[in-house]
Amino acid sequence: NSITVLPAPATASPQILGAASDATELDIAAQGDVVTLTATFTDDPVDVHTVLVDWGDGSAPREATVEQDGDLFTVTAVHTYSAGGIYPITLTVVDDTGLTDTETATAHVTGVGMVGNELHVIGTHGADTVKITDLLGVPQVFTSFDDYFQPRTVVDGIRVELFGGDDTVFVSGAVDRETLVDGGAGTDAFTSDMPLVVLPDGSFRVQGTGIAGVDFQVLSAV
Repeated sequence: NSITVLPAPATASPQILGAASDATELDIAAQGDVVTLTATFTDDPVDVHTVLVDWGDGSAPREATVEQDGDLFTVTAVHTYSAGGIYPITLTVVDDTGLTDTETATAHVTGVGMVGNELHVIGTHGADTVKITDLLGVPQVFTSFDDYFQPRTVVDGIRVELFGGDDTVFVSGAVDRETLVDGGAGTDAFTSDMPLVVLPDGSFRVQGTGIAGVDFQVLSAV
């Protein structure tokens, strides 16, 4: 007599169909607002899932709420950010067979804060003013939409993102970090205490520094 051992049937992996936060460029969250992440994924309906969300601000990943309709699963998670920034959100789905899938999303939060080792200055859809200076090698940030900010950790670079509105930005040439300033829509003015070089594509850089910018219609040096 012989015994035939059949291979176990293949187990499906979870497949994330999409993930998005409600803190978008068009609907920027404020500090302290509740940001909601929603996502959907498919998998074998008999599997049990653990869904973790890393909100990108240094807080510990937390489990999300999952609702099931057959082989379609809907994920909901909420979080509150205490500082401004453009945060990368990572969603990880793990089923009880150990198979996983991962997807990313983004949250836009108005204000000034550190995202990793990058200093973020995230504006509004109004007329924003931003001034970035340097004190003993440490960036100093003054804005119309947040309190004065001086980072307490290492700063490898600076990212300024402004949106609608006629914005005004000053960045001192003494700032020695790589700095990207995006003025967004509107008629925006950039000034510095160093000469500006306008490039053929309309972008610019501050001469002798790592400061560069895009989407500014008015450029001047003071």
